[in-house]
Amino acid sequence: MDVDGSLGVESFGICKADWQKISAICQAILGSNGQIITLDASFLSEEDKQPEFCKYIQTNFAGKKACRKCHAELLCHLNSFPDVIDFKCHAGLNQFVIPFSEETAFLGPGVLLNSLQKSSLTAIADTLGLKSDVIFQNQSSINKLQPDIFLSTANLIKNILCETFDNLLRSKKRDSTVFIPEDASEIEIEKSKDSEDSFGKAPAFLENPHKKNRRRVVVTGLGIVSSIGNSKEEFTDALYHGKNGIKRIDLFDPSKLSSQIAGQVVDFNPLEYMDRKRMPKGRSIQFAVAAARMAFEDAGLSNNNFDVNRTGVSIGSSTSGMEYAEEEYARYIKNGRVGPILSITMFGGATSSEVSLKLGVRGQSVTIGSGCAASTDAIGYATRCIQDGNLDIMVAGGTEALITRFIIGSFCSLRVLSKRNDDPAHACRPFDKDRDGMVVSEGSGILILEELNHALARKAKIYGEILGYGATGDAYHMTRPEIDGKGAAMSMENAVHDSGIDKKDIDYISAHGTSTFHNDIIETKAIKKVFGKYVDQIPVSAIKSMTGHGIGASGSIELVGVLLAMQNGFIPPTINLETHDPECDLDYVPNSARKQKLDIILKNSLAFGGKNASLVVGRY
Repeated sequence: MDVDGSLGVESFGICKADWQKISAICQAILGSNGQIITLDASFLSEEDKQPEFCKYIQTNFAGKKACRKCHAELLCHLNSFPDVIDFKCHAGLNQFVIPFSEETAFLGPGVLLNSLQKSSLTAIADTLGLKSDVIFQNQSSINKLQPDIFLSTANLIKNILCETFDNLLRSKKRDSTVFIPEDASEIEIEKSKDSEDSFGKAPAFLENPHKKNRRRVVVTGLGIVSSIGNSKEEFTDALYHGKNGIKRIDLFDPSKLSSQIAGQVVDFNPLEYMDRKRMPKGRSIQFAVAAARMAFEDAGLSNNNFDVNRTGVSIGSSTSGMEYAEEEYARYIKNGRVGPILSITMFGGATSSEVSLKLGVRGQSVTIGSGCAASTDAIGYATRCIQDGNLDIMVAGGTEALITRFIIGSFCSLRVLSKRNDDPAHACRPFDKDRDGMVVSEGSGILILEELNHALARKAKIYGEILGYGATGDAYHMTRPEIDGKGAAMSMENAVHDSGIDKKDIDYISAHGTSTFHNDIIETKAIKKVFGKYVDQIPVSAIKSMTGHGIGASGSIELVGVLLAMQNGFIPPTINLETHDPECDLDYVPNSARKQKLDIILKNSLAFGGKNASLVVGRY
């Protein structure tokens, strides 16, 4: 492709000389040049310099602009794909895109393997001055493949760029440059696909290159304390029958507050799980210890058949011992005194420390405080610890006890809580047109995560496998999610990418679904953005419609529910969904559980401050 001043490639961090070399690669491979395209799908060159395959599509296919539409749609998702994108357009042609920025990318054609004869590879090496042994080293593996297998140009480009332009494109200090993946020295081969449009899912090409070296992580124990049940059996039954856990608050007098309802834990006796003399202050810490003991016993770890030094704790929570702190504050106002254990009860790491202490485990112990995404992040963090080989077992999840006068009063001031005080059973109604706010709840969900071979050696029961984790930040607003759902969409994309699965294979999405006006609409938009044409095939539901919003504990409470639903073959319902919001038009499994086998599930958590976290879990 001719490069002139009107093209303006330098504004994207690529000098003309570099661009000419990149263009020469395309010319050497297929006799066709690449193009720079923008977010509106226009090419930054004259019409007559468009690649021949694009001219053909626009001339011979219905819509004429369809290929440009594919490109524009792809560019809208560039932030979800950090490096080279390899895809099939609507016409079934293999193409690749190298992102430069959120608005601009390099577009080039794909190439069939059988067109890459040795002479073609030699021509590339000669034209660009490559070390031929790099090309021919890969050729030896290519020769072993069957004819129906192709090597995508994107993979070849990665290798060539890495070898030829290492100093040119990576070591130069620029404000913006082409991103060359660190693993570019590894060539990847994939079987040819049919002509079905594969956009809308993270391509196999983008599967995390280190995933094949990661250890697999499975769930071997579950513990639950919630507003609808304090055991696996009770919780499963409540989810299946759509039990409501919202009632008028009786932990304090809420009569002066605009919202007087919550999802309280009932019939909980901490003395069943810990000694009175060593019982920690703070309901949230007590909940976590209880749920952790349940999960530990459920996993068969109570008989010391594991290495305590290779076992850690990762707990998500927004705060510890809040109700105890309020009691101590009242005491201070009255007589100027504060109890000696206030500081360690309010200490952010108190929860994970107490769990480590009560279980006697000596591996890493952390508390993660990312708001409503905290427990999902804690499980994601724990998964990474095991995948990377640092630990074999992690006690992971979240806990919360924020039904206190100050916290509920603060949420009332934010005007995010439901005011259906006369009808608490129908107050929490995610995706319903008449929803008027969320309902705070409390509880704890704890999972035992374990390296697969370690679990198999113990003959442990396996509930499922953690396949992928993704997290993002909106950088938008402290209480409102980004209006187009971009951050939430990126979180889901990252989790699916990390899992290496096809989006169309997800059987169910456990939504964050808070019952607030903006959240439900924006999460719906984000799900649509990620799943595209597959979205109508995937049921979505909100467990919060039954439990209320457990803030930092909500993700793990719902993940425990998801795994129990997977085990028992049903999708938990979204109760109180009577009138669909026109902007919330997915299959939300209204009011009654749905019998269905579940193999792969996506779990979302979205937090104040624009924190987004997603997990993909699968049947083992």
